[in-house]
Amino acid sequence: MRLQRTGLQRTGSGEAIQSTCCIHGESMAEAPSYFFLKLIPCRPSFAFDMTAEEREIMQQHVAYWKTHMDEGKVVVYGPVMDPAGPYGIGVVESKHEDAIRAFIDRDPASRLNTYEFHPMRAVFPD
Repeated sequence: MRLQRTGLQRTGSGEAIQSTCCIHGESMAEAPSYFFLKLIPCRPSFAFDMTAEEREIMQQHVAYWKTHMDEGKVVVYGPVMDPAGPYGIGVVESKHEDAIRAFIDRDPASRLNTYEFHPMRAVFPD
């Protein structure tokens, strides 16, 4: 299991200090970084009433993500069938937020929908 954890610890005097821990002997500089991406549809009914043009763009989106998964950059991706309205998620390996922004900008689905993303501390089995 790879685990990255960063947090605040208190010294004996009560001073807050940054602490970092990596399992498997990786330093934080060596450890991969991950981002959680959420694709927010342009309308709540999008997954159910896409036009032919929108469906084509979303097929390009799936192929785009699959290519990056095959290259080892994407850990997982797919739709979440939330009863309040479906949306997409993905976990992407990258050390730089700018690379994530570029990844999103190149995704065909970003022409229709919006993304939000957040750094993530990913845990994997050994």
